[in-house]
Amino acid sequence: MHEVFNTGAKSVAIIALGPSSRDYVSQMCSKKGFLGVDEVWGVNTAQRCYRLDKVFIMDDLKVMERRYPEWGAELKREKVPIITCKAYEDYPASVAFPLQEVIDSVEDDYFSTSVAYQIGLAIMMGVKDLYIYGADYYYPNAIAVESGLGCVGYLLGIAKGKGINFKVPNSSTLMDAHLAYQTEEDGKTVVKRKLYGYDYNPGDSFQKIQEGRGDEWDQKFSQKDYLGKLKMQVAEAKKTGVAPAVPGTTSQAE
Repeated sequence: MHEVFNTGAKSVAIIALGPSSRDYVSQMCSKKGFLGVDEVWGVNTAQRCYRLDKVFIMDDLKVMERRYPEWGAELKREKVPIITCKAYEDYPASVAFPLQEVIDSVEDDYFSTSVAYQIGLAIMMGVKDLYIYGADYYYPNAIAVESGLGCVGYLLGIAKGKGINFKVPNSSTLMDAHLAYQTEEDGKTVVKRKLYGYDYNPGDSFQKIQEGRGDEWDQKFSQKDYLGKLKMQVAEAKKTGVAPAVPGTTSQAE
């Protein structure tokens, strides 16, 4: 196995390209909350913005070169190890991902996104603390949802079961971190989540927002209900050819 996978790193920060990646910058710039980790792993073009120990480009580099010639030329000059599906001689920094070893460590082959491969590698390498930034996948008030959310959540569950601690910034939607809050219990600060059914109902929160009596938490809780209604309307629109209505507004057809 390549030496880049035998570094003995026990704490790793993963930086994907979603909005919560800004929290990594904020934390690194803080005098009090400085994030000291053994390694920093980025995704795709993150190598342009951050000081990385590894950059993961799991698409075939030759395919990326054809699609993005300037980026391809840039990657041929890269010094940071490029972890990818296939190494090429004209990409001197490229290193083949140890797929079979990771599958054996995870005991599954479910990897649908670059962050999923990173978590799998962290498990294989024996990492103990994982910090994940920019892996957001869906965004409040947006219709689009990126693929990979379920896979990443599943692998984080496996990682936790293997003794890995992980942290996600409060600005991220991964693992519903944006619904978490801090409170005091027995003199200690603890992080908790509001519980569906016990603490909120998305449909009820959405109705409160429509009626102008919802608060910040209702705004957060209503997102899933909002997106669910919108997705159903988009699916129906594809069948009928009628433009979908945004929930709470009048459709163009009307």
